[in-house]
Amino acid sequence: MSLLFFKDISSGAPWMLAPTIPLMLFALFQLMFAIITPGLVVGAVAERIRFTSYVLFILLFSIFVYAPIAHWTWHPDGFLFKMGVLDFAGGTVVHISAGCAALAGAMVLKRRKVHLENREIPPANIPYVLIGTGLLWFGWFGFNAGSAFAANSVAVFAFATTNCFSGCRWTCMDVF
Repeated sequence: MSLLFFKDISSGAPWMLAPTIPLMLFALFQLMFAIITPGLVVGAVAERIRFTSYVLFILLFSIFVYAPIAHWTWHPDGFLFKMGVLDFAGGTVVHISAGCAALAGAMVLKRRKVHLENREIPPANIPYVLIGTGLLWFGWFGFNAGSAFAANSVAVFAFATTNCFSGCRWTCMDVF
């Protein structure tokens, strides 16, 4: 069955590693990881890159960096998967690839203009920060608990760990 460009994906066939999950649902879940990964890079290049250039970066990064790493790590034929690498919820595929891309972008694009001109940056809009934090926190639940590919104890522990860790980290960062 050829799945290129979603051909034959609507047949209702399950994903090979989770027989209760339709392939289309699994593909959409993977697309969430694929789109959030270059989104993590934007903080490192903000104010230093044009939007059209960033869209081109997303396209090229997704094809030439993200897709191969995701295949190597998550597909049963991937060499990292065969070596026993366990990447639950995208630690390797998402965070390492985005972190390396962000570092490369920051190094290539140099310092922001506001830093070079010693201008003060106005404070963030607090309601927007809280809305963004809430959306991110809610999204973590989907990514982390959803990575269990079932409604089981693994999903529950991923959900609980996400909540406890993020709450504890936020508290520690705020206090210290």
